[in-house]
Amino acid sequence: MIKLKVALDEKRSLKSKFLTFERQLQESLPHAVDNFLKSLICDKMADYSETEEKSNLLELSLNSPFYSCAVFQFNEFINSEPLKSSIDTSKEINKYLTEYLVSQGLGYSFYSNQCETVALLNFDIPSQSIASYTYLSEVIKNIQSILIKKFESLNCLSLTVGVGNIYRNILSYPISYQQACTALKRIFFDPDNTLFYSWNEKSTFASFITEYPYNKENDLINAVLQKSFRLKERCERCSFTCCPLHK
Repeated sequence: MIKLKVALDEKRSLKSKFLTFERQLQESLPHAVDNFLKSLICDKMADYSETEEKSNLLELSLNSPFYSCAVFQFNEFINSEPLKSSIDTSKEINKYLTEYLVSQGLGYSFYSNQCETVALLNFDIPSQSIASYTYLSEVIKNIQSILIKKFESLNCLSLTVGVGNIYRNILSYPISYQQACTALKRIFFDPDNTLFYSWNEKSTFASFITEYPYNKENDLINAVLQKSFRLKERCERCSFTCCPLHK
C-alpha cells in the first residue's frame, strides 16, 4: 500500500508540474510572438529557414505572397489639446487590431510603445482587385475607420497611419517598416491628412519595388556549401588513398 501511495503521489506531482508548465507556456506565448514580430522588422532573421521554423513553432501563418508594414500612431485629445494615450488604452487598441488582422487573414501586429502599434501585413489579393496598391489602400482605410468607430468613446481619438511598400519577400519587412516610418513624417507638412503611403496613391498599376533577391542569395550559398562539402569529401578520399602512411 505504501508503494502504491508513493507511485500515486509521484503521478499527481508530475501532472501538477505538467499543468504548471503548460500554463507558463501559454502565458509566455504572447511575449514570444511579439519578440518574433519585432525581430522581423529589425532585420534579425538570418534566412528563410529560421523564419519559417520560428513562425511554425509560434503557430503563425505568414505564407501569403505579399508583405508590407503599417505603423499606427494614436493620441487622445481633450479640449483640442493632445494627450498621450494610456498604456492600457494602447494595448487594448493593439489587441483589437491583432484580432481583426488575424480574423481577416491580413497578418499580425504588436504593441510598439505607448502611442504606436506596428502591423506586419501578409495577404493575398482578390482576383477582382485592380492593383495590389489599390487593394492595400482600401484595407488600411477600412482598418482605420473600424478602429476609430470601435474606440469612439475615447476623447477624440486621433489615428494616423504610415504604410510601407508591398514586397514579395518576408525578409523585406525591415525595408517596408522604415518606409512606413518615413511616410509618417509627412504629417508635419500635411497635418490635415491621417493616411500616408510610401507610394503614389493615385497610381492604379501594380508595380513592385525592386527588392534584394534573398531567395537567389540563399540558393547560391547552399550551392556553394554543397559543392565545398563534395570537394572536401573527394580531397579526404584522395588523401587516404595517396598518403604513404595508409599503404
